[in-house]
Amino acid sequence: MSNLEPITKINTILNSLVQGETISKKDLSERTGIHHRTIERHIDFLRDALRAPLVCLPGASAYRYDLDAGDRFELPGIWFSKDELAALFAIKQVLGDIPEGALSKVADKLWERIEKVSVESGQLPDSDWTGKVKILPIGGRTIEDGVFRALVEGVLLGKRLRIVHKKLGADSRERTVSPLQIVRFRDNWYLDAWCHVEDGFRSFAMNRISKVLVLQDPSLRKDSAELSMHFASAYGIFNGKADKIARIKFFGIAAEEVSQERWHSMEEGHFLDDGSYQLSIPFHKDIELVMDVLRWGELAVVLEPEELREKVRKKLEAALGRY
Repeated sequence: MSNLEPITKINTILNSLVQGETISKKDLSERTGIHHRTIERHIDFLRDALRAPLVCLPGASAYRYDLDAGDRFELPGIWFSKDELAALFAIKQVLGDIPEGALSKVADKLWERIEKVSVESGQLPDSDWTGKVKILPIGGRTIEDGVFRALVEGVLLGKRLRIVHKKLGADSRERTVSPLQIVRFRDNWYLDAWCHVEDGFRSFAMNRISKVLVLQDPSLRKDSAELSMHFASAYGIFNGKADKIARIKFFGIAAEEVSQERWHSMEEGHFLDDGSYQLSIPFHKDIELVMDVLRWGELAVVLEPEELREKVRKKLEAALGRY
């Protein structure tokens, strides 16, 4: 029995009841062939996920639809949740953005399988639905195919890499790294690794890596908690372990918008009496944080720390000097 069949059976029976009539969990189990222990799970899914007008009598395991005489509850065509749909669209975008080459062919076949299963389960129409979903990647940077494949190989096979990397505004430099994980952040690809030259965690923008050699030496292993502490505790992609808290105040439409955004997993935010929104974010390096504050212009002000506030102020003065 597919996942859709039990829901369809239950819905058909509930629609067949006359107005005000109920059916017990036991009878529903017998008529559908669904084990009574799973009936409640399907009932919860109908009510919470599919918004069926279900009524459960207090103190009794009996159910009915709250409908006017002659009305029916029709199951929606697509049952994916909001998060599942968002994940599906994200997968489509990421697989489509993998550079041309052998890996992109694998990605194409993977997407074909995902789409086939979704269509066969009734979750997606068999027509060309992808043309009706538009995802616009902004600021995505080009990565050479051989570089991308070698980096992925190093991560998946646990091999050290010798890379030639160029930091923005600096000369190219050769490094030996133990690749730890690949990150997709703001429509761009990054490599999180342990740098054996600097003896520490580093994040490398893949588009700034010009050469990669996969070595035979195994990668240095790092505990997942240690990885999370370094790469996830602070704001932005080039982060490090958080050691400061930024407090930023947003006004007007910025307050409305930022209150709906998620800047960091450990952020704290609340509205103030004057309608402004105050956001607190843990951070280490402030490069990305400064840029994100600046994009709101006069609708954002850094409250603390003072060095971050001063840096944003100087950036605004320098920008004004260009006009």
